Amino acid sequence: MLRSWHFTFSKRALFISSLVCLLYAFIAWKLYTYTVLKKCQYAPFVDNAHKISRGRGTRRGAILDRHGVLLAMTQQIIEVGVDPFALCTEKDQDRWPELAKLLDLPLDDLKAAMTKHDILVKGKEVKVRWKKLGILKEESTYEALLNLRIKGVYGLRRSERIYPSGHIASHVVGFVNQEDVAVSGIEHYMDFFLKGHEGYLSSECDGRRSELMQFRQLDIQAQNGANVILSLDMFLQNAVETLLDRWDQRYHPQWMSVLVSDAITGELLALGNRPSFDPNAYAQASLDDLRNRAVTDAYEPGSVFKIVPISLGMEWKVVDPKQIFDCSSPEIEHNGRYYALPKDHRPMGKLTLLEVLSRSSNRGVAQVALKIGARRLYKGVQLFGFDEKPGYGFDGEQKGTLHPPSQWDRLTITRLPMGHAISATPLQVHQAMGVLASGGFLLRPQILISVREASGDEMLHTTPEIKRRILSPSTVHTVTGALHDKDKMRLLGVRCAGKSGTTQKIIDGRYSSEHHVASFSGFFPIENPQVVITVVVDDAQVENGIAWGSRIAFPFFKKLAKKIIRHQKIAPSL
Repeated sequence: MLRSWHFTFSKRALFISSLVCLLYAFIAWKLYTYTVLKKCQYAPFVDNAHKISRGRGTRRGAILDRHGVLLAMTQQIIEVGVDPFALCTEKDQDRWPELAKLLDLPLDDLKAAMTKHDILVKGKEVKVRWKKLGILKEESTYEALLNLRIKGVYGLRRSERIYPSGHIASHVVGFVNQEDVAVSGIEHYMDFFLKGHEGYLSSECDGRRSELMQFRQLDIQAQNGANVILSLDMFLQNAVETLLDRWDQRYHPQWMSVLVSDAITGELLALGNRPSFDPNAYAQASLDDLRNRAVTDAYEPGSVFKIVPISLGMEWKVVDPKQIFDCSSPEIEHNGRYYALPKDHRPMGKLTLLEVLSRSSNRGVAQVALKIGARRLYKGVQLFGFDEKPGYGFDGEQKGTLHPPSQWDRLTITRLPMGHAISATPLQVHQAMGVLASGGFLLRPQILISVREASGDEMLHTTPEIKRRILSPSTVHTVTGALHDKDKMRLLGVRCAGKSGTTQKIIDGRYSSEHHVASFSGFFPIENPQVVITVVVDDAQVENGIAWGSRIAFPFFKKLAKKIIRHQKIAPSL
C-alpha cells in the first residue's frame, strides 16, 4: 500500500515539475524573443511606457485699440457636462434643482439631459457618455457645483475667444473659429504673435505614472501670445458704426464703407462696413457679411476722381488755375481730331480750371485730360495709387482696374477723368484724397501700431510710411481751395475740403439711371489737415430723384466730422 502511494506521488510530482519547467522555458523563450530577436521592434514600446511627453498650452494675446480698449480677449471657461450612465439618480436627484440653478438651466431640460440613451454609429448602438449642460465662467460657481457631489457631472476647462465690442470693427479684428484657427482680420494677419508658443515636457515616470524628476530630459516653458495694439480709436469707430446703422435703416443700400484716417501718418482711426457681423456668433453670418468691402469691393469712383487729373494738370504745368474752359459744347477738336464730351448734370458755360473742379464739370475735366494726354494721364493715375494695392496688407485687398492706353477706345480719354472706365476700392479713393491732406504725399494706410508682450515689453513697432511725393505744396494749396465750399464746408467753425461723387451702376452691361453709388471724400481743417474721411454708399433707396453723393454721402461726412471736431477739440479756423 505504501509503495503504491509512493509511486503515484512520484509520478504526480514529475508531471507537475515538467509543467513548471515547460512554463519557465516558455517564459524564457518569450523573453529571449522580445529582448533579443525582436528587440528593435518592441524596444520603442517599452521605452514609451515609461515616458511622459505632453504639450503645454498658451493663452492667446489680446487685441486693443490705440487707447487700450479691448477688442478681442481670451478667457478661461468651464464646460460642464454629464455622463448619464455614471449617475446615481436615487441619491443625487434631490440635488438636481440646485444644479439647474447654478447652471441657469430649466429643471426640465436638466432632467432630459440626465436621461440615458444610445445612438447609432455605423449601424451599432453606442452609449452617449457626455452631454453638455452649460458653460461656467466663475470659479466659485464651479466649486459650488462640485460641492453638490453629483456623480457623473464634471467640467472641462478650455479657453474661449471673446469680442467685447461685438460687431464694432469686426472686419478689422476678424475672428478665431471653434477649432482655434484664426480666419480673418488682425486675428489671422497677426496670428504668429497672438497665438504664442506652446511649451513641451519630456520625462520618465514610474509604474504609477508619477514623474521621476531625475530623468527629466526636456522642459520648455509655454510663452503666452503677445498683445496687438491697433491704430483704431474706439470713440471714432463707435461714431462710424452708429451712423452706418442709421443710414442702413434709412436708405437700405446694398453695402456701405466708411474710412477715417490720420492725415499726416496714414493711420486708420476707424473702418466700418455694412453689412457687418458679430465675431462672437460668426457662424450665423453669411460670406457677404464677412467681407471687408472697404478693401475688397471695387466701384467706379465718379466725380471724386476729378481731383486726380486736375491736380496732375496743374502740377505738370499743362493747365493754369485761371485758364478758361468752354463747357457748353458737346464736342471738342484736339490735335486735329474731334472728341465727344460727356454731359454735365446742368449747363455750365465757361469755367476756370478751379471752377471746373468746384462745380464738378464733366466736360471741363475731360478737356484737362485731353491736354495731359492718354499715356501721361495713365502714369499719373498710377502715381495716385490706382492699379496697385494700397498696402493695407490683408483681408483680400484688391487693386481695382485701370486699363493701359493701348486698350482704350476714343471715349476713354474723356470718361476716365470723370471717374468712369476705372474701378477702385473705397480705400484707394481714400488714399488718393489723402494725398491732398498730407501735403502731396501718397501714404501707406496703417492699421497696426505695435506688438507688446504680456510684460509690456515692445516686440514690434510700426512707423508712418511715405510711398512717394506726387504734388508740390503750391498745387495742394490751390486744389484744396477749390474743394472748399464756403456755405457747406465750414463745420463748427472749422474749414473742410472735399468732393462728392455719383456713379451710375452697370446693370446687365449698361449704365443704369436708377442705381447709383454715392460717395464723398474730404479732410479738415484746411489750414492744418488732421483727419481724412471717405464715405461710400452703394445703391441707396431714395423716394424722389437720384441718390446723389451730395444728398446721401455728404450728410454722413458732415455728421461724422462734427463728432470728430468735438472729440479732438479742433480749433475753429480763422
